[in-house]
Amino acid sequence: MIVSIAVAFNLLLLPLVTLGFNIFAENNEHHNFTASYPYKIINGNLYRIDDGSDNDARPGPSHDTQQYRTSPNARQDSRQKSVWDFISTFDSYKTSASYTNVNGKPTLTKFKYIIVPIWWSDMDTSDPDNAMDPDKVLESFIYNQQYYIDMSWGILPNGVTYQALEQQLFTVSSEAPNFGETDQSTRDLLDSKGFVKGVDYDGICLMYFLSQSGPFSGAGGWGGVNDIFFWSTYPGWGDVTRHEVGHNFGHPHHLSDSYYYRNTRPSAGEGAVPYDGFDMMSGGNGYEVSDIAAASKWFFNWIPDSSIILMQPEGPTTECPSCTSSGTFTLRPFDDRLLPPSPSRKMGIHIPIEATDGTLYSYWFSYKIGVDGKAANGLTVHLSWFDLGGYFGASYDSINFDAFGDTDSTFDSFVVENTCYHLRPPLYLKDRAYAAALQVQPVVCVDSIDVGSSITVSVSFLDEENLPPPQVQAQEVDLACRNSGSNTGLLTLSSNTYNLIHVDNVGENGKIELEMCTRTGGIVKGYFYDSYPHSVMTYGSEAAYGSYDSILTAKVCSSTTKTAYKNDGYGETYILIPPSSPGSTVDVKASCTFNGQCLKDFYLSNGTCERCPNGQASPPGSTSIRACFSEADYVSKRTQCTNSCNAEDYCCTVGSGGCNVLPCNEGCHIAYFSSSVEECKAECTRGNEASCEYQGSNHELIAHLGFTPGYPDYFGVDKCFGAARCGCPTDDSFM
Repeated sequence: MIVSIAVAFNLLLLPLVTLGFNIFAENNEHHNFTASYPYKIINGNLYRIDDGSDNDARPGPSHDTQQYRTSPNARQDSRQKSVWDFISTFDSYKTSASYTNVNGKPTLTKFKYIIVPIWWSDMDTSDPDNAMDPDKVLESFIYNQQYYIDMSWGILPNGVTYQALEQQLFTVSSEAPNFGETDQSTRDLLDSKGFVKGVDYDGICLMYFLSQSGPFSGAGGWGGVNDIFFWSTYPGWGDVTRHEVGHNFGHPHHLSDSYYYRNTRPSAGEGAVPYDGFDMMSGGNGYEVSDIAAASKWFFNWIPDSSIILMQPEGPTTECPSCTSSGTFTLRPFDDRLLPPSPSRKMGIHIPIEATDGTLYSYWFSYKIGVDGKAANGLTVHLSWFDLGGYFGASYDSINFDAFGDTDSTFDSFVVENTCYHLRPPLYLKDRAYAAALQVQPVVCVDSIDVGSSITVSVSFLDEENLPPPQVQAQEVDLACRNSGSNTGLLTLSSNTYNLIHVDNVGENGKIELEMCTRTGGIVKGYFYDSYPHSVMTYGSEAAYGSYDSILTAKVCSSTTKTAYKNDGYGETYILIPPSSPGSTVDVKASCTFNGQCLKDFYLSNGTCERCPNGQASPPGSTSIRACFSEADYVSKRTQCTNSCNAEDYCCTVGSGGCNVLPCNEGCHIAYFSSSVEECKAECTRGNEASCEYQGSNHELIAHLGFTPGYPDYFGVDKCFGAARCGCPTDDSFM
C-alpha cells in the first residue's frame, strides 16, 4: 500500500490565512525535494511505500475489490449493488487500537502521540539557544487535544492525547536530513527506551530545529496521510498541529473543481489547482473553527448513520432500503459544537457513485457555519472518495464544487438560496468512473436558509433520457470541429435572448476561440461549460453555475475581446451568452481547431472523430476503427496470460515491482496492444531500459481495470518498489 505524506503550509505565510485572505500558504518549494527510500514523490506529494513489512501502513485492502469493479457499460442496478456491497465492508477496515465499539459500530475514540524533541547530532547541547522549552513543546498539543474533543462532540473523549520525552540528542545531523532516516532513527530511539507502539503510544511527532537543507529547512510540518508519523518544527503551533494530525487521520490537502485540472491530469494538480479553502486541510486552517468534512466524521462514526440521508437514482433497493431518489430535507451544521448529531438532526446527504479498486466515489451535501461564517449562506457540495486500508481504515479526499465556476475565487463556491444546481460530472470523476458519472447526476435546489442554524434543500436526479421541460429557451448554433479547423462565421446575436453555441467533435487537446463585441454598447458576458448547462437552461438558475471560464466585453465593434478555451478532452464545449443590455446586439465568432488526435474511445474518419462501436475502447489518437477493442476481452486475455506467467514461477499479478525490469504481467499488457512480435519485443526493451517508472503506451486505457496498483494517481508500472510482491527477494534495486 502507498501511504501519502503531505506537506503543511509554511508558517511564515500563516498571517495571510489568519487575516482571512484564505490562502493555503503551502511551501511549494517542498515539491522540489528528492525523497529517500522508503518515500517517493508522486504528483507533488510524498508517499511512504509499503512493501508489506510495515504494520503501520497495511499492505493494501484485505478484501478482494475485483468484485466491486464495474465496466463502462455496467447497468445501473449493478452499479448501485456494487456500491452498497462495498460500503458494507467499511467497518472491517477499522481494526486498529484507536477504534472501539460504540453502539455496535467501530468508532474512532482514542489516539496518543509520543513527542520526541531533538537536537540534531551536530548541535551544541550546552547552548541555551538550542534548548527546547518543555512548555512550548506541549503548547500546540494542549490546544489540539481540546479541538478534537470539540470537533467530535466528545466522542473522542480525551481528544488526541500526548506524552513528551525530554529533549534527545539525535543520530542524524542537520546538514541534509530526510524522511526515511529521521523516521527510522526516531523509531529506533523509542525502541531503545522500551516504548511499545500500541501500548505506550499510537503516533509519533518528531520536533526539531530547522535543518540546514532538505524538507525540514522550512517552518511548519509534514504529516503522513493515514499514517502515524508527523514532523514539526519547534515550537509547534496549534493550527499546524491540528492540520498535521488531520493528515495522520487520513486527509491530504483538498482541492477545488477547477478549469486548471485539465492541465495537470491525471494528477489532481496541487500547486496549480485552487484549494477548497474551507476546512483545516485545504487552506481554511487559519479559521478558529475549521473542521474536517462531514463525510470523514461519518466514517469515524462521530456522525452516526441515523444523521445521514442516503440517496441514489434508483430509490430504495434491497441493498439500500432507506435510500430515496428525491425529497426535501433540512440539514443542520456539522461543525456546530453545541449541537451534536441525532436521528432528528441530519448533517449530510450521501450519494454514492462508484466503487472501484478499493475506492468509493460519492457526492456529499452539507451545511457549515465555521470558517468565520463564510460558508453559512449556501450549501456545500463535494465530490468525495475513500481509499480503503491503512491505520485509520481509509484515507479521505475531496473536490469542492465551485458553484460559480467562472471565477478564480472559491468564496463563491456555495449553492445559494432560491437556486438549483445540477452536478455535472467533474472531469476528475469522468477520468476515473465515466459511466457511473453519467448515471448519477443529482440536482439540488436550496429552498431556504436559516443562516447559522439550518438549510432546507430539495434533491432529485437528472435523467438524460427524460428531461423536464426547459426553463430557458435559447437560440442555438452548432459548430462541428475538424482537424483542418472550422468556425461559425460572424454571428450577430440579440442581447435580449439566451444564445447557446455547441462546439462538438473537438478531439484531444482541442482549442476553442471566441471573439465578441457589442454593436450598440453595454456589457456582454459569455460562459464556457464542458457539458450542457442544465443548471441555467433546464432549471433556470445562475448562468455561472457549472461553468469553468467566462468572457466579458464592453468593446464596441470593430475591436473585439478574444479568449481561448481548452476542451476537457471529452469532445464538446458549450458557450452560453445570456441576456444583457436590452435592445442591444452582439457580434460573435467561435473557432475550433484540433490536431487530428481523437479522444480515447474515438477514431479519426474523414476528418472527424467517430466513437468506437458497441462501447469499445481505443487509445487516444486512433486513426482507424481497427484500434477499437473490448475491455472485457482485454481482462480475459491479460488474466489468461498472467496465469501463464505464474505457471512459469513469475508471481507478479499486477504492474508493480520487478527488480527494475518489467514484470511478466506487464509483458501481457504490451503483447495485447502489439501488432507483431517484433513490436512487442521492442516495447519490452524500451520498458526495461527506462528508470523506475515506465509509462508505456495505452496504460491510461486500462488503469481502472485493476492491473495498475498506483491508479488513479499513476497510470504506469513502478519497477523499483514492492519487488518482494513480485518474487524479488529484496528492494535493493531502488534507484
